[in-house]
Amino acid sequence: MRKQLLFTTLLLVSCVFQGFAQKKLWRVIKLDKYPNTAYTPCCNDFRTVLLEGMKDKKLTAYFYTGKFGDATQAVSMANLQGFSKNFGKDKITSGDFNTLELHEDYYPDKNQFDIKAMSIIIKAKGKVLGLLFKYDEAKKHLDNAYNASLPLHTYEALKAFWQSPEDPTVQWPVTKALKQRKFASIIPRSIGLPLPMLARLRGKDYRAVQTEIWYPGFVRVDLENYRTTISYKLPLTDAENKAFYQAKEAKGVLAEELLEGIRSGKLTPYQVSPIRANKPLVKQDAQKLESKLYYLNSSKDSIPLQGTDIQKLRLDGHWTINKKSGKRNFKIARITLIVTTNDALKGVPKHLAQLDYKEVKSYLDSRYEESKKEKKATLKKKEKGIAVWINPEKPDEKKSFTEALDKGLYKAHIHWFANRTGKDVQALAKSSSMSTNEARKRVHMYLDGFGKK
Repeated sequence: MRKQLLFTTLLLVSCVFQGFAQKKLWRVIKLDKYPNTAYTPCCNDFRTVLLEGMKDKKLTAYFYTGKFGDATQAVSMANLQGFSKNFGKDKITSGDFNTLELHEDYYPDKNQFDIKAMSIIIKAKGKVLGLLFKYDEAKKHLDNAYNASLPLHTYEALKAFWQSPEDPTVQWPVTKALKQRKFASIIPRSIGLPLPMLARLRGKDYRAVQTEIWYPGFVRVDLENYRTTISYKLPLTDAENKAFYQAKEAKGVLAEELLEGIRSGKLTPYQVSPIRANKPLVKQDAQKLESKLYYLNSSKDSIPLQGTDIQKLRLDGHWTINKKSGKRNFKIARITLIVTTNDALKGVPKHLAQLDYKEVKSYLDSRYEESKKEKKATLKKKEKGIAVWINPEKPDEKKSFTEALDKGLYKAHIHWFANRTGKDVQALAKSSSMSTNEARKRVHMYLDGFGKK
């Protein structure tokens, strides 16, 4: 009798222990499905950071085999690219990895998950290719990248972050979001998990109401200030921008001044890159650019590029908004010269050059001081243009071009804004079956309303 009682007791204890013992599970997160798209926002998501770490040999990747935490076969970037043809691609990029798989230890008594490995996987064309990373190593690398990018307070510079679908001002490290279970997932495999327990775990997905895509992403600078990135296109030929573009009298005025600055070597022309790329400025070859500052007319004569040939500027910069006081300020970072499109100029690149606004400001301000020395600074005073903004409606009102730009005395439309997709307004409007003008109004509405009670 005692033996039977002892056996029964041990059996019950064993069952209880088994119920609370460590379990293993495979968790699959589809990155192209909401709300998991929060893990892959513009512009340097965790997949990019993992591949960079692998390329720079700061992080070891292993071929994904499907086995729990299987880190037996290390893989190099060259090995990875050897599989590109299998997916009909010349090169495998971070965006090709559409699935995240976590290998986790689960402790039912604490309801605690301990991630042991993470894999990014390509599932396409009936084929599967994945990279597995030991989670403690990957976590350290991802957190370091996020922490290093955070002090820049720039949305497109953030790395390895999770963008809250509910609040455009909230960005977390990807590892924090994983720990907080901010995802929807499936659990295709497990070890030691009874079916009722597995069913309960499968029903605990993160749910959130997503804000509209037109709401710009803001990065918190401090307790009160938030920052977002906006790129505007300024059409110089619009009537509202007449003070920057006096075609007949001064050959383009502002654009002519910028061209003269480039020709004289006082302004450095840089290669043009979109602001969302967050690339450092790279100087253009001066001799090659010099050849672009001329074009052939119908008589095959070499004609210097005129200020009037540049009919648009792209202004890339940052809005800083104080949520408490409502004070807001737009600071230009870069200016891009955009050449008009016609047959004569077809040999000239549309995006001619990019300029650092700090350098532009210094140059134009010095030119303004020179113009002030003239007894009469009028639109007809200098053939090549004058470095003075003159109000067409009130000719006595004169400012430096940079003062006019800094005060926003122009009409421009939003070309790109910090958003989770990285697309520009026109592309977003098209994917939303909306006119570009309506899309711009939506962005303006959220931008103008931010910080207002």
